[in-house]
Amino acid sequence: MAELRRSISPELPPDILFYHILARLPPKSVVRFRCVCKQWQSFLKTPTFAKMHYRHVTANGHPKVLVISAATPCTFRTIDCEALRDGLTAARSLPFEAKPKNMSIVASLDGLVCVGIKKTRYDNVKYSDLILWNPLTGEYKTLSRANIDNEECYMCTGGAFGLYYSSSNDDYQLVRVTCHHDVYIYSLKSDSWRKVDSIQDTFLHIPYRFSKSWQSSVLLNEKLYFVNHTEGTPPSYSIMRFDLKTEKFSVIEGPTFTNPRTWWLNFMVVRGCIHLYVTHSKPNSRASRQEFEMWRMDGGGEWTKVLTYYPISRFHWFEQPLHVMKNGNLLMLKEGGFCNVDVKTRSEERYYWTYLCKDILLGSNYIETLVSPNQYT
Repeated sequence: MAELRRSISPELPPDILFYHILARLPPKSVVRFRCVCKQWQSFLKTPTFAKMHYRHVTANGHPKVLVISAATPCTFRTIDCEALRDGLTAARSLPFEAKPKNMSIVASLDGLVCVGIKKTRYDNVKYSDLILWNPLTGEYKTLSRANIDNEECYMCTGGAFGLYYSSSNDDYQLVRVTCHHDVYIYSLKSDSWRKVDSIQDTFLHIPYRFSKSWQSSVLLNEKLYFVNHTEGTPPSYSIMRFDLKTEKFSVIEGPTFTNPRTWWLNFMVVRGCIHLYVTHSKPNSRASRQEFEMWRMDGGGEWTKVLTYYPISRFHWFEQPLHVMKNGNLLMLKEGGFCNVDVKTRSEERYYWTYLCKDILLGSNYIETLVSPNQYT
């Protein structure tokens, strides 16, 4: 580091070094270069540099998957969704006190991961804390409970979270839809919550007593998308869209499925478009046999089916899509490891099968950045 400082600093103007060279380096390299000198450390930790660096990361970075070890002490690793053969990174300790079976990742955005912490693994009622964490830098912040008039924001089930950036306020915010269809928004800048009023009419078509679950959100073009599953015969679903500017929910029409045995839906963003990933029980077959579909929502709100996939493994009910790779393959989570699935040839490559049997996978599509959860303090 000392040799690097002596060789670079006298020859390059600071603006060239900071704004045109360091801003284009991989996030892990920038974290290491904070040790060069106090000047570098001070500047490389500023929100200004983090935003500048973020623009390059989003253009060139690959999503990662977080793998939390069940061993003691608890550690975590990451793996590149586009480079499985590069392997898992070295294990790192969690910077906060938690056990993996007491943790849930409830939202993720711009390198920040929101983690729900339960007091015990058997406490399925509410989280004792919500933590905003940057796994790359190790920085984290425990969210305050300021202005919360009840505990619904911390309930473990029955609602959903969505993390987003408000450009108008230069603020990271967390929206929480409760099991009673109330909506609260946490502001990282003010470190407090507020309740959003006058939205109950949007949910009148979803009877509370039949509401089964909300899936984690996906963000695109300043809108958050949720899927709400509703119990019944047959079960149904609703697609809810939250506009970040107006803070209003709306119901959007989803695709029509010919198979009545639809039992799982979730969102993904693929090449700048919303995709709905659907799991069906295969018609005219054993109830355990499944088929997967992926639907793309076009600009006009129309849905087009872009993929039908029948699992290869016997234990197909454990399969979960994590990422659509640049070559069109699917990165799947299966019991015990990852699979790189070529849907055209129906072939698969397995990775870390025995290793992950002892670990817990908590999140996907995590992008490494330098964004700090403590940037406003």
